[in-house]
Amino acid sequence: MTIADVLSYSICNQVFRKEDAVQTWTVVMMLQGVGFMVGAVFGESIDKTGSYNEAIYTSMGMYAVCAVLCIAVPLYQKLFARHRFVMFDHQAKCRRLKTATATTMTTTTVAEVKTA
Repeated sequence: MTIADVLSYSICNQVFRKEDAVQTWTVVMMLQGVGFMVGAVFGESIDKTGSYNEAIYTSMGMYAVCAVLCIAVPLYQKLFARHRFVMFDHQAKCRRLKTATATTMTTTTVAEVKTA
C-alpha cells in the first residue's frame, strides 16, 4: 500500500504543479478509497450470485465512463477554461527544461570532442 501512496504523490508532482500536488494527491487518494469500497461491493455481489458477470460488466462500464471523462477534462479545460489549464502548461515547461538540458549536454559533448 505504501508504494501506491508514493507513486500517486510522485505522479501528482509530475503532472500538476508542485504547488498543487497536495490538493491533487488528496483527490487521488480519496478516489483510491472509493475504488477499494467499490471492490468490496463487487466481492459481495460475487459471493451472493456466484457469478462474475455483474462485476465484470459493471467494471467495463465504469472504465468506459472514466475513459470518456479522462478525454473530456483536458479538452474542456483547453477550450472553455483556459485560465485553469495547468496540466499542459506544466508539461510544456518540463519538456522545455528537458530540451534545454539535452541541448546543453550535446553542446558540452561536442566541445569536449573538439578539444580532445
